[in-house]
Amino acid sequence: MSYTSFISAGIQKERTGRKDQLWGGYEVFLYNPTWEPCDTKMTVYFEGREPYALEKPIHIPPKWSFLQVTSNTAPEVLKDVGFWGARYESNVPMVPVLIFGTGGFGGEGLDASLTGGVTHFLGTDLSKLWYFANSIWRTRPARVDDNPLAPRPLCEFEIVYLLNPGSRDAEAILTLQYRNQPPAVVPLTLPAERLVTWRNEGQVVADAPYAVRIESREPISSSAVRYLYDPAGLAEKGVFVRCGMPAVPGPITD
Repeated sequence: MSYTSFISAGIQKERTGRKDQLWGGYEVFLYNPTWEPCDTKMTVYFEGREPYALEKPIHIPPKWSFLQVTSNTAPEVLKDVGFWGARYESNVPMVPVLIFGTGGFGGEGLDASLTGGVTHFLGTDLSKLWYFANSIWRTRPARVDDNPLAPRPLCEFEIVYLLNPGSRDAEAILTLQYRNQPPAVVPLTLPAERLVTWRNEGQVVADAPYAVRIESREPISSSAVRYLYDPAGLAEKGVFVRCGMPAVPGPITD
């Protein structure tokens, strides 16, 4: 019997010195909760090139977790690839846990209130419906007090990740359901065996919370991440992860 799980928000990108660039790395814990040895086949999907299937399965002993990073997976393939997603196919139930960080973690000349960020996602099944309950493009943050030592106010934007691992292109509709605005519709084409990212900065009503309903003609995996940036602009201090935003698969309403 075969068991399959997907992750869609991987990142492996080197820093180049541009402050407005998203950069960071990842770890994936592959947990085998069973008493049987686990062999997991991994296929990696990218935004702009063909997927890559690892030549050998990843072996995980019973009741064990394997720590997967670029250096012990396929460093010649995964180095500086940007965003990526993956399919894990195993002979027993297996739990992938993606952990990734973006931005720096302190250092000379860096504002400690802005440096670094880490989040994580669990592997998911595929679905034709996904929901995000709480999204926003925040451009007008307010300082909580006048204490000069308090953290600076931060702006926020989000990236939605949509992985289509299938052999056919998929048309997807993102319906943005605002609290106090009419709904908006964003159509996207998801090429076969590709990861697509959609960034809400400048694409949605600013400072207006909304939920997202994603409907795809083909089964996909989806997740989102909220990022922080300085009110002076993306290039002022850089971009840092605030939190992961797991999606809920549908249908959840009749």
